[in-house]
Amino acid sequence: MDPLIIIGIIVAVLIVIFSTTRNKEGKIEDDNLTSENFLEELKEFEMKVIPERKKGFTEKDVQKELEVFFKKHFETVYREYALEGQNSKAIDFELGKGKLGIEVKLAREIIKEGGWDRALGQVIKMSKRKYKDNLIVLIAGTHDEKESPKIKEFVTDIKEQNVNYEYVTIKQHEPDDPTS
Repeated sequence: MDPLIIIGIIVAVLIVIFSTTRNKEGKIEDDNLTSENFLEELKEFEMKVIPERKKGFTEKDVQKELEVFFKKHFETVYREYALEGQNSKAIDFELGKGKLGIEVKLAREIIKEGGWDRALGQVIKMSKRKYKDNLIVLIAGTHDEKESPKIKEFVTDIKEQNVNYEYVTIKQHEPDDPTS
C-alpha cells in the first residue's frame, strides 16, 4: 500500500480521536458521544480473571469494572437503567443521557442455547423499544470462547438487528515473576 495513503489514514484516525469534545475532567461530553468514539475508548478497557472465582468472573464483576471505566471516560453514566418504569427490564448501562445503551453478556452464557435465546430476545426488545441502532452488546469472555461458532452465530443474529457489538476478552492473570 502506498505510504501516503497509510499516513492519510493515520491522520484521519487521530483527527477523529482528538476532535471528540471532552469536558474539564477529560470525559467525552454527552452531546458528542457516538457509537464510534465509545468503541474507540473501550479499546483501553482491560479486565483480568478473578482467581477467587470458580469460573474466573461473573457478569456482575464485569459490570463493576465497566462502571468504573465508563465513569472515568464518559460524562453521564447510568447503571441498571430501567427502560419503561419500575418493573421493566433494565439495560446494564445508559450513557450520554440516552444516547447509547450498553448490554453486557457473558460469552459462556450465550454459548448455551437457552442463554442465546434469552440474550437475543433482550437485545431485540431493547433495540426496538428505545435504542434502535444505538445499542451495543458487550460480550465478555475468554479468547477461546470468542472463537466459538456459537458466538459467531450470535454476532450474526444481532448484526441482523442492526445492533453493534464488541467482544471484551478477559485476560488470564500472569504468574508472578519469581525474580522480582
